[in-house]
Amino acid sequence: IKHKCAELRRICSGFNLAQELYALIDQLKAEAMMLRNIEAKQQAEEFIRSLTEFCRQLETDQLANQ
Repeated sequence: IKHKCAELRRICSGFNLAQELYALIDQLKAEAMMLRNIEAKQQAEEFIRSLTEFCRQLETDQLANQ
């Protein structure tokens, strides 16, 4: 996935995947708050944590490649 993200960065220099994913994360957080099932809520929170960590790594990689 990281390789494809780097490829996307080269093709679309004005596109910031990390920013787009952070917008998605905000939407996911809002949806997760409405979940009633505890297991589903925990799964959503774990996915959000993983996606957030992935975004941080993307940002780190972007800064390193500038």
